[in-house]
Amino acid sequence: MSQLARTVIENEAALGRRESVDTQPYNQAVLDWLKTSKFPDQFIDLDLLATIIARLDAAAVRSEGALTPEKKAKVTAMLYRAFKASGKVDEALIAEAVALAAN
Repeated sequence: MSQLARTVIENEAALGRRESVDTQPYNQAVLDWLKTSKFPDQFIDLDLLATIIARLDAAAVRSEGALTPEKKAKVTAMLYRAFKASGKVDEALIAEAVALAAN
């Protein structure tokens, strides 16, 4: 299990206990990945992207579904477009996407 997925699961448990959740590891991972762009924040909602990646990893761990890098990239892009348009993150859609992509 990746460190990021473990952190998501721990943070989800903290949410159940109504504790604050530290999103810094997700945000930093995305920022590190996007360093090749001069102005990534003008084109990408970094918080949304980080949330999707973290929740996708956690859902894959919970369902014991492995996603190839190609499928993970495609699912991430699909979810980003859907959640950006709707303005909300849908946990059920993430779980469905993992189940479909892992097969």
